[in-house]
Amino acid sequence: MLRGQYRVFAQDPESVLETWSARRVNKLQRGLVNASSYLEVGVQYGVTLEGVKFPERVGVDPFPMFDLKALPRGVTVHSKTSDNYFADLDIDKHFDVIFLDGLHEWFQTYKDIINSLNRLSSGGVVLIDDVIPCDEVSAIPSLEESYRIRLETSSPDRRWHGDVYKALFAMHNHHANAVIFRVIIDLEGNSQAVMWRRDTVPEKSVTLIAGHDAYDQLTYDSAFPDGLTPSFFGCGSEDEVLEEAVAASHRSTRHRTEAP
Repeated sequence: MLRGQYRVFAQDPESVLETWSARRVNKLQRGLVNASSYLEVGVQYGVTLEGVKFPERVGVDPFPMFDLKALPRGVTVHSKTSDNYFADLDIDKHFDVIFLDGLHEWFQTYKDIINSLNRLSSGGVVLIDDVIPCDEVSAIPSLEESYRIRLETSSPDRRWHGDVYKALFAMHNHHANAVIFRVIIDLEGNSQAVMWRRDTVPEKSVTLIAGHDAYDQLTYDSAFPDGLTPSFFGCGSEDEVLEEAVAASHRSTRHRTEAP
């Protein structure tokens, strides 16, 4: 629904068509133990956020494109950058599931991942959008530049992912001792990474290690030779990957409840 130039956020998640992102978040919500809090970075029009069924839903976007005065109970939206949001967040605030769909530049995504890992509840999960580009043009960080090349080459394809994939290289190369991640392969919708912490009870902060120019030389062709995904992406089906994340969360929950 539109009100002026802005759409009106749906009052009931059951009333909207469930996107593939919302479907995966809702599967996690049903599978995790007592999961109640959800954070989404990069909400734009709010289509995913309004279809998520967590009791507490928090959105972050510098320029949300929907009416912020007509939000349902349990939904709050912060009109600011993710860097500022995490910097201002109360030290005791944590989330059970965090979905990252913000600026599709790898270093910003990398920062968002690090900040998210430090704000996860024990057994929490991070979902990361657009981690596998479909070709070298879709891997260009600038949406405008990607579309310009598509038009100049008369390509009918309008898919764009940015270079988010480089953030997974950074996590694998610098943080493999702290996190586990796998990638949901989805050629019909969108391939997304699912990530969780290795430690059953998060105690030590995860810190930035890779610099913003660390992967300047990593191209689409070198990252995905012959179009193949790296083995460390741990690619699998939606159900397989989400089930592993839920099982890891349950182990964390048991460890927490059994600890003296």
